[in-house]
Amino acid sequence: MPAYPEFGFRSSRFFRVCSIFLILLCACISPFAARAQERAVEGYVTATAMPDGFEVNGEHVTLKAETTFGVIGGKADTGAHASTDGIRVGAFVQVAGAKDSGKKGILASSVLFRDDWDRKLAGFGVIERVLTAGAEPVFQADGYRIRVAASTEVSFAGDLKTLAEVGPNTWIHYQGKRDD
Repeated sequence: MPAYPEFGFRSSRFFRVCSIFLILLCACISPFAARAQERAVEGYVTATAMPDGFEVNGEHVTLKAETTFGVIGGKADTGAHASTDGIRVGAFVQVAGAKDSGKKGILASSVLFRDDWDRKLAGFGVIERVLTAGAEPVFQADGYRIRVAASTEVSFAGDLKTLAEVGPNTWIHYQGKRDD
């Protein structure tokens, strides 16, 4: 017989303490294990492969029939912006879902869109790339594709005199509305 029988392996007190510890440990670990399978990505749509999916910041997102669409912040939207019609290159989205082992991306359970398509945007950033040159150039800057239409009011600072001189690593101050 052990010197301290209340702490022996076969004692009910020891068994109860160990059981409670294991239950608490499992309760703490199980939410993390469930979350490990959940994935989320937020950013700009960088490519579309509709109707199956699209890419956000280069990460593949697969849509399924049960995928829900909405607007960030839960604001009501009856337009096409909060549906598969809103998935276009340059749209800002938050995607939640499970890990998609088949395509090494996300199997989307929900896609939420930012509701800035009908508001005036303004910003200041560095041009990362010139997507289209010419009379109506398109620049990638500050997370947006910025199209300079023929009707756009343009002003220059420093040594720049024409749009043809504008390129990567040039600072741009912009304002306008989002379009398709």
